[in-house]
Amino acid sequence: MKRKQSQSPEPSSELPGKRARSTSSSSSSSDAPRKPDVAALRARLAAKKEALRRAKEKAQQRQQQPPPPPPQSTSTSASTEAALQASQQPPPPPLPPTDSTATGLVPPPQSGNVAVIKPFPGQHDQTPASEQPYVAIAAEGSAPPLVRGFDPRLGLPRTAHAGRRRRALNFAEPGSFIERAERQREQDAIRAMEDKMRERRVRGVTLLTETGTDQDSTSTLASRLRTRAMAPVPSVEWWDLQFLGESLRRQEEGPSYGSLEDPAELNLKRITHLVQHPVSLHLPTAAAQAQSVADTPLPMIKAERKKLRRRRRADALAEERTLVLLGLAPTPKPKVKLSNLHRVLAQEAIQDPTAIDRQVRNEMIARQSAHEARNQERKLTKEQRKAKKLAKLQAGAEKELVVCVFRATDLNNPKNEFKVRQNAKQLCLTGCYLAHPEYTIVIAEGGPTAMRKYKKVLLRRIDWKAVEPTEVDPDTGDAPDRSQNRCDLVWEGTVLKRAFKEFRGFRCPSDAVAKTRLSQQGVVHYWTAARTFKPSE
Repeated sequence: MKRKQSQSPEPSSELPGKRARSTSSSSSSSDAPRKPDVAALRARLAAKKEALRRAKEKAQQRQQQPPPPPPQSTSTSASTEAALQASQQPPPPPLPPTDSTATGLVPPPQSGNVAVIKPFPGQHDQTPASEQPYVAIAAEGSAPPLVRGFDPRLGLPRTAHAGRRRRALNFAEPGSFIERAERQREQDAIRAMEDKMRERRVRGVTLLTETGTDQDSTSTLASRLRTRAMAPVPSVEWWDLQFLGESLRRQEEGPSYGSLEDPAELNLKRITHLVQHPVSLHLPTAAAQAQSVADTPLPMIKAERKKLRRRRRADALAEERTLVLLGLAPTPKPKVKLSNLHRVLAQEAIQDPTAIDRQVRNEMIARQSAHEARNQERKLTKEQRKAKKLAKLQAGAEKELVVCVFRATDLNNPKNEFKVRQNAKQLCLTGCYLAHPEYTIVIAEGGPTAMRKYKKVLLRRIDWKAVEPTEVDPDTGDAPDRSQNRCDLVWEGTVLKRAFKEFRGFRCPSDAVAKTRLSQQGVVHYWTAARTFKPSE
């Protein structure tokens, strides 16, 4: 300390913070507790090692000792005497009372139990009972089998989740609740039937009890329980009447099996190989539907049509090649074009290119002429095209018959009147048009396709405001004013049959004349609908 005090403090370049920390560390080291004694620690470690060595020696000695000999069997009298001597010995004195809370042991029972001291597992059997850590209390005659160091009567505390099983998602099978409900209904019906039968049985017993068992009561009970009287057995059953002849049916006493003597009197025409003859009903549309199904081809998409065409052409080419291989057809000439001229005819094209070029062009012209000739052969004539178009329009009208009612403001223009009448005839439409001073009604009947085209003509293509030069007055130059003229669709629907046989036009100066015309066909309501129609702006 003197040497330290004699030394003068040297100036330091350290920061004030660092100097403060170093000072605090030195002060803390001086206040720290003293170190433990090393000699005492070494003594404790040596004692532990010595105890471990002694335990190992005792274990080796126990292993080296020979096992005890098995008990020798004795006679029945010897065992009986030993049992009597054991029963005459006084019971062992009870153990001194101990504090269960301090030692952790279970207190001994009041009576009928014996304290059995069991050593701790791994401990020697000859350890005194006062040093045993566990004691098992067993009742004589009813105690469960004791386990070394454990009393099964002392149950462990059960936690909340000890006995709970893990639940999984159980989905109901489809129809399980329906089957359960059906079974419940069946059980309810059976239960109701049993109750009803029980009530009937009780009623019968009550009736017997009230009426007694004498003859009068028995007859009364029989009269009450008797149902309606059965009809008498007929002389001839109803199913045999149709096989009897006219002579047997006209008998005064009625037909009977006993009057049948001659088999010729039977109506044998009614006897066939069938037991019963049901009336056969032929639906009027059955044959038509079968025919339409057989005639209607299966519609195919574009890809399917192309695939079918490729297969058909491939089959034709394979057949042609087969005929060439068999020698039944000549080998086809190569199809030479200007693009493959030098590849197909290499040598000839080099030797005389002008002649080869002329030959190739002639072949191309011949192929084009043959193609056009084939197309001209397949082309339909004017009459065939007209018949085909007419057949398609008629077929459409047979499937569905559509009716349209139009209302036009003015139909005095001869050109428009011609278009209305001629288009209807060309589209195979039936109906009429009624020219009234105030307006004109057009009624048309036909197929869906024809009616769609006719609607386009009347509602789009015809110019209802046009004025023809023939309608202009040559003296004054005045022309009719049709600026407000228009045509509207009043009603469109489907009907079962046609009301008109052809398409015609009539001039009707009044409503009575128009209604008379339509009443002959039974379609006066068309006029009423057109009369009350209000066109939209």
